[in-house]
Amino acid sequence: MFRLAPIFSRLSVRAFSSATASQQSVSKDALMKLRKRTGYSYVNCRKALLQFGDNNIAEAEKWLREVAEKEGWAKAA
Repeated sequence: MFRLAPIFSRLSVRAFSSATASQQSVSKDALMKLRKRTGYSYVNCRKALLQFGDNNIAEAEKWLREVAEKEGWAKAA
């Protein structure tokens, strides 16, 4: 019984992992444009585009700059 406990805990973590959640897509062109304009990482630009949509790059850029200032991000080299 005690040997099975670690196995069950790993299974439950995998079942609720965010990796299995549905993946939303972002336009490659919009992502490249936002990265070029801001210089921030792929992940951060993708988050902004998922939040504001591909057609609203100006709002995504504004949000990125606000969050970057608040959290102290460094721009990509």
